[in-house]
Amino acid sequence: CQTFEVLREQAEQADERRSRLRKNTDKSDQLISPLDGIPVSVKANLAVESFPLTAGSRILGAESTSATNNIGYDATVVQALKDSGAILMGITTMDEFGMGSLGSSHAGIGATRNPLPYLQYLRNNSNNATEEPGELAKIIQSTSDQIHEMHQLAKDAMASDERNGDRNHTDYSAGGSSCGGAASVAHGSSLISLGSDTGGSVRLPAAFTGLVGLKPTYGRLSRHGLVSYASSLDTVGILARTPHCAAVTMQELTRSTRRDGNDEVTAAIPQSSDAALLDSTQSQSQTEFSSSCRILARKDNHNNAATLAAAAETTIPNDFLSKYTIGIPEAFSVDECPDSVQAAWTEAAQMLESKGATIRVVPSTEISPTVLQSSLASYYVLVSAEASSNLARYDGFRYGVTPWSNGGGKETTTATTTVESLGQVLSEWTEKPGSPTLLEHQFATTRSWGFGPEVIRRILCGTAVLSSDRFHTYYEAAAKLRAVLTQQLHSCLQSQDGSSYDAILVPTSLSLPPRLDELSQMDPVDIYANDVMTVPASLAGLPALALPAGSVNDMMENKEQFRASVQLIGARMSEGKLLDIASVLERSS
Repeated sequence: CQTFEVLREQAEQADERRSRLRKNTDKSDQLISPLDGIPVSVKANLAVESFPLTAGSRILGAESTSATNNIGYDATVVQALKDSGAILMGITTMDEFGMGSLGSSHAGIGATRNPLPYLQYLRNNSNNATEEPGELAKIIQSTSDQIHEMHQLAKDAMASDERNGDRNHTDYSAGGSSCGGAASVAHGSSLISLGSDTGGSVRLPAAFTGLVGLKPTYGRLSRHGLVSYASSLDTVGILARTPHCAAVTMQELTRSTRRDGNDEVTAAIPQSSDAALLDSTQSQSQTEFSSSCRILARKDNHNNAATLAAAAETTIPNDFLSKYTIGIPEAFSVDECPDSVQAAWTEAAQMLESKGATIRVVPSTEISPTVLQSSLASYYVLVSAEASSNLARYDGFRYGVTPWSNGGGKETTTATTTVESLGQVLSEWTEKPGSPTLLEHQFATTRSWGFGPEVIRRILCGTAVLSSDRFHTYYEAAAKLRAVLTQQLHSCLQSQDGSSYDAILVPTSLSLPPRLDELSQMDPVDIYANDVMTVPASLAGLPALALPAGSVNDMMENKEQFRASVQLIGARMSEGKLLDIASVLERSS
C-alpha cells in the first residue's frame, strides 16, 4: 500500500509546483488540476491498485491480518483522482457491501464513530479556541507533532469522561454506508472522499456529519471498479466540506468519463451537457458549473484556501437565484418529521427565496404521497433481489476466501496445512439421503462464515422475492411502483409546458445521528426507515445533493451537537444547478 514516504513525496512535489507559481519563476509551470496536492480518501468498495478490494466484508478478506492480495488496478474514478494530482491517503471503512444506514456492519471493526462531538470537545477545551476564520489556517500550519499532541490530549480527556460514565462526546453514528469517508472529511483527515450511493449511502453520512454529499445522475460517473451491490442503483458519490469542493471534484471526475467513453457502465451524456461541463473552467460565460467552479478552477490558482476565503466573503446578490424555481413537495411533509428538521427545511426555503428563487409548493397530485410512502418498501425489495444475484459469485471458489483458505482466519500457507484443512471440510460433512452434497456444504459454510447478518438477511429476502411463487407479487409490483415514482419525479422536474421545477427541496433524514449504544436495540425496520427521504431520487436515477441547514450560530447558542440536513433533487444531468443553489445555502447559513 501507499507508504508515508510516498505520500510525503507527492505532497512535496505539489507544494513545489504551487511555490513556483507563486513566485512566477516559470510561466510554463501550472498545477495539474485544482485538486493537485489535495488529500483524498476512497471507500473500500472502489478498486485501488495498491490495496485489497474488501468492500468491508470478511468473505473478501476484510478481517485478515495478512491480506496482501492487492487488486492490481484502479477504478475509473480513482484513476481520475490520481491523474488530477490528488494525494490518496487511504481507503475508508464502510458497511459490508454498502448494506447499512448507520455504519455498524463492517466486518471485524466496530461501528464508525461520528467525529463531530469529538471536534466540538476539542474546540471547547482548546486553550486557543476561537471562532475566527484564521484559526483553521493556524491549525493547518502547525507541525505534525503539535497536531498529534493536541489530538492525544483530547482523546485522553474524552477517555477519562467515558470511564466516568459520560459517553456523550463520542458514541454517535456517522451514518452509512459511506461512514468512514464521511468521518475522514469531517475530521479533516482528507478534504474529499469518494463513496457509493445506492439508496442514500453518501447523503445520509453527509447529513450526520455536517458535510455536502453529492449523488450524481445514475451512470454519469463510471462504475468500473466499484463492487456491485444493486447494479441498477449503484452510483459513485462525493463527500466534501463545501459545494465548491464537490463541484471541482465532479468536474475532474467527469473529464475522465469523457476520456473513458467506451465504458459500458457509464451513461451516454448529451454532448451539450458534456461540453458545458468541460468548458466551465475556461469560459466566463454561463456554463454548467460556472458559479461553483470558476474561482477554484482558474489556471493561475495556487492557493485554494485563499480563494475559498475570498469566495466566502463575496456578497451574493439578492437576485442570484431569480432564474430558478424551487419546489417544496407536500408528499415529503410527513407526521414523523421532527420540529427541528421541519424548522431547518423551512429556513432553507426562506433563504433561497431571499436570493430571488421562486418557491412553489408541489401538490400531491404531481407527487403522490401514497407512491412516495411505498417507495421504501419497493426499494428494499429491488435491492435485495439484485444483491442476491450479485453476491451469488462469492462462494469461496470463484470469488472470496473460505474459513480454511489463506486470509480466512486460519492461515494455510503450506501444502500440508491445505490438505489438513480439506480434511476438516470432509470431517464436517456426512453423506445422507437428501442432505447437501459436499460442494453445497462448503458453499453454505463459506457464505455463512463470510457474510454478516445484514447481508445474509438481504440475500434471503432477495432470493425469496425472486422465487417463482413470489416474483409477480413482490418483485414485479416493486418494479411497477418504481416506474410510477420515476415518471412523477421526471414530470415534475422536466415538464415540457414550462411548469416544471429546477429542483425540489426536501429533508435528507427525519432524525439526527443516534447513539451507538442504542443501535443494538433498534429494529431492522426502524433502521431501514432512515432511507425514506433518500431512496426516491435513487429509484428515479436523479441527481441529489445533501447539505447542512439551519444557522451555525443558532446551533452553538442552543448547545446542539448536530445540524439538520436538507436535500436538493434535480432533473437528470442537472448537477450544476444543484451546486449553484447549494452554494447559496451554504454561504447563507
